[in-house]
Amino acid sequence: MAHIHQGVRHIDQDALKRVRGGNPLQGTVFVQGAKNAALKMIAASLLAEKGRTVLRNVPVIEDVRRAVELAQAVGAVVKFHEAERTLVVDASELTSSVLPADIAGRFRASVLFVPALLHRLGEATIEGIGGCNLGSRLLDFHYRGFARLGAIVDEQETQIEKYRADIKKLEGVEHTQDVAFRAYLAGFSAE
Repeated sequence: MAHIHQGVRHIDQDALKRVRGGNPLQGTVFVQGAKNAALKMIAASLLAEKGRTVLRNVPVIEDVRRAVELAQAVGAVVKFHEAERTLVVDASELTSSVLPADIAGRFRASVLFVPALLHRLGEATIEGIGGCNLGSRLLDFHYRGFARLGAIVDEQETQIEKYRADIKKLEGVEHTQDVAFRAYLAGFSAE
């Protein structure tokens, strides 16, 4: 840790670490999968109309468990083998476009599931969206992006956001991951 006192920088010697080389490095290092990447991949796995999606090196954390719950709530069959950090998703039989409040209300990333539901089912409803305690971070840019692509966004005072879309009419790109993802899909759906 560095401290600045009267323009002079002082280094806390207890926090100083020195690494010396000169010897060949060898061994094995485990690098845990990234939460944000895993959440997007779980949501994207709902696009597969047949077969299974297998994700490896999935972090065993609460947000991933909530994403699994959301995928199951819309009809995907999901098996999370936590000890092996492997997730298997079969989304061939989606049964609902509703992301229920009891899950979505605890999970800010539930908005990531909207593009796949729009693509597969033509609509998506989030019954309230939760969040983390990092402060107020609006999701308007997601909603505006979906609207710019042609989706009908119906926001109600009850914290239920509903999206409907004609897949072949969605066009354009906004620079957010989910909207760019949706725009990419729209290009393939129109053929």
